[in-house]
Amino acid sequence: MTKIIPYLKYLREMSRKIVINRGFENVLYRKPKGQQRYYSVYEKTGSNEWDRIAKHLAEVGNRKAFLGIGLCAGRFLRKGGHRRFIAAPLLFVPIEVGLDDESKDLFEYIDWGGLCFNYDLISILTATRDEEEMQSPKFNLSFEEKEIYQKFSKLESQIDDAVNNGKIDDFLTKKFCNEMFDRMSELISTFKSAKKHDTEPNENNLNELLDECMKQNQLSFFNHRFVFVANVPDELTAYAALRELIQQVE
Repeated sequence: MTKIIPYLKYLREMSRKIVINRGFENVLYRKPKGQQRYYSVYEKTGSNEWDRIAKHLAEVGNRKAFLGIGLCAGRFLRKGGHRRFIAAPLLFVPIEVGLDDESKDLFEYIDWGGLCFNYDLISILTATRDEEEMQSPKFNLSFEEKEIYQKFSKLESQIDDAVNNGKIDDFLTKKFCNEMFDRMSELISTFKSAKKHDTEPNENNLNELLDECMKQNQLSFFNHRFVFVANVPDELTAYAALRELIQQVE
């Protein structure tokens, strides 16, 4: 078992790197036409809305529905002066939506085994280098970045244990969302200085809230659960496979 530990560490690092810079730091704000935004409040998403999502996914192809837990929003200046708009979930999990082959009934299924922190978001808020360097094939995580990801790996392990023990109802509570944000704040200064909002985002006020957040010089956080649709990078499949392999070996 001791011989495989270095390999596990390599897998963990790779599983993070392959979901960095894939667009999950902004899934809601001023998306281009080719990446049309979809948003709905999870608690209010009924059968008609799931049907609309299913039809949308069938039309656009390589896109997938996700449940976002916690909404982070704001304008962020990276090293080198690159401005990035952030409108992203703190954590996200894939949702399968479609028609049952036998009954032909519409179904939606949250794949809790895929619940993970938004590493695109984390990488942007913790990066000490400019964007060009991060996109280089020779890019490697810094010691500080690796340390942060290792600590989040422990949090993910706790989440995995909860999934395996069937304690998934907690993931949809405000308490869980607050706890995860507080753990983020212990590690990343940007989260520590973020402004927590009491306002509940919805389809009617989302654009106004996001526009206001983009004017601020600090990150905003909403304890909010929402459904969004995003392009699915090929690497996301590899990421899920690596996580499963790590869990099996450990």
